[in-house]
Amino acid sequence: MPETARDRFTSTLNALDKEYERIWKSGVKTSQEAVKALRDKIAVIISTGPELSAENLDRIKDSIELAVSNYSDNFTNAIQSEQENAWNNGLDIIDSSLTQLGIGAIGGVSRAQLLVATSLSADLITGISADTLTSINTALSTGIINGESVPQIMKNINNTLTKMPVSVDGAGRRYSTLYRSEMIARTEVSRAHTLASLQRLEQAKESVPNLKVEWVSEPDRCEKCAPFDGHIYDIDKLPETPPVHPNCRCLLVPFIPEE
Repeated sequence: MPETARDRFTSTLNALDKEYERIWKSGVKTSQEAVKALRDKIAVIISTGPELSAENLDRIKDSIELAVSNYSDNFTNAIQSEQENAWNNGLDIIDSSLTQLGIGAIGGVSRAQLLVATSLSADLITGISADTLTSINTALSTGIINGESVPQIMKNINNTLTKMPVSVDGAGRRYSTLYRSEMIARTEVSRAHTLASLQRLEQAKESVPNLKVEWVSEPDRCEKCAPFDGHIYDIDKLPETPPVHPNCRCLLVPFIPEE
């Protein structure tokens, strides 16, 4: 049976969505590697640096502060690179979808919103870095006061990075450095993707007045996203814009109603 236009549209979207999934997972891996690198660096500082004592505390804290600053810079640069990839993929998904729907090439888009998105991710990572530094220093000082061994202090710091909460959100939920880093990666990569898709859709609507947008969620969508999945909306009347919540992976794709 010959492939239909809709079949080609679906296969194209699936291929591009797989690339988006790769970018999304790469962002998460980047966050995990950043926290691991920070943990390893602090382990070196604690185990090979000055003796853990009240007299050396300031020197040790200075070294830890530098390590956290490096974590912040490296993680920010890596996530902003993935946001760039997600932005380009968001444009590709819309362009390929429009082509399958018979709509020709559209001009370039402004990157201003991408710059805002990358600035937001930098601010979020700066925030988690500050919380992480406070938690690590607290574990260090408490360990010295209690006379704990180097392995015990390092265990407490590792728990701070990967298990124990270092921050609380507006709803009272508590997150470790690792979890919060992963959440920032997932959510901000998704945001960059959606901003590009939506801007391209708005641009296309100028030449295709009846162009609408279809909301596509994952098969195991959450209760917040389920009401939107599969619904068709006017581009300028979306009830929400992905990401609806942290870790959201919903997509927006073009839809032209049949005459």
